[in-house]
Amino acid sequence: MVELLTPDFAGAEPALGVVAASGAQVLGHNLETVRSLTGALRDRRCSFDRSLGVLARFRALAPRALTKSSLLLGFGEPEEEVVDALRELRAIGVDWVTLGQYLRPTRWHAPVRSFIPPERFAALAERARELGFPLVTSGPLVRSSYRAAEEGAERLLAERAQLR
Repeated sequence: MVELLTPDFAGAEPALGVVAASGAQVLGHNLETVRSLTGALRDRRCSFDRSLGVLARFRALAPRALTKSSLLLGFGEPEEEVVDALRELRAIGVDWVTLGQYLRPTRWHAPVRSFIPPERFAALAERARELGFPLVTSGPLVRSSYRAAEEGAERLLAERAQLR
């Protein structure tokens, strides 16, 4: 299985089309954080809405591929904003979401505001499933590519191929 994790390409349609036509089974682009914290935490050229747009274009351009996105928690984001982000991802057809704990890579990066207990990750995973995500990976050590092949992606891809 081939999974591509991409930047937003500044929303450039030709680049998105090339990625979508690549034949990769999983097309990923990470939201990283909730809408209200995007401007403070991500590169100033990034946009929550553009990230959603990238994922929506991947869904439209490569309907047999799975779309995937990730949120890191621990920036002090309110839980209702996490659920809102999940809702927006699912509304555009994202198949797979990963939720993990943010860990500060260097002193120049944003500090960790909170360490999320495993029970909260489990509750958010359940909420994501209730919202309709067929694939959810959630836990303190989860990253966007964490155990990708073990999460049932092959089964979902096979089901999708039979339906189309």
